[in-house]
Amino acid sequence: MSSNLFNNALDDIGRARDIVQFSCAVVRHSGMLRDQEEQAAFLQGAAVQFTRHFLPNWEQDIREGESFGYATVSNAVSRELGGQPGMQACRAMAAKVSSSTSALDDVDARALPLLALSFGRYPQLAECRDGTVRIGEFCSDNPAVLRQLDARNLSLLVNGFSKWPDQPGCG
Repeated sequence: MSSNLFNNALDDIGRARDIVQFSCAVVRHSGMLRDQEEQAAFLQGAAVQFTRHFLPNWEQDIREGESFGYATVSNAVSRELGGQPGMQACRAMAAKVSSSTSALDDVDARALPLLALSFGRYPQLAECRDGTVRIGEFCSDNPAVLRQLDARNLSLLVNGFSKWPDQPGCG
């Protein structure tokens, strides 16, 4: 039965046409595969697809209001089971965020804590540090963003910032 779940999960993410469909499939199937041997393989495969097929469209998708899908996938694949592909996907996502000049203006405020949290899982990576610093600077420059977040999201944001307390924007 678990191999059917795994194959269905791979088929589902393979058929996803946009980041919303992809992120919903990743979250749904990751939950269905919890405690299954195939969960790690699924998350690693999702990380590879995310990096290859969706990250190149990040800025365009952000302008179209699809930032939360990127944050949820980054959060899912950056976990330990995502392995090396998950770390590379997180690194690539962080590089996109850190090099952004105006794209963060279009990011859903609720996506920022998930991005910072996922980047915080890899404090040794410069890209993850730089992406989190960029989020911190953005929040400092736009305090209205923080007012949109509930206590849970604020705590996730602080968790991400806590990995680099000496960095501008994170402290």
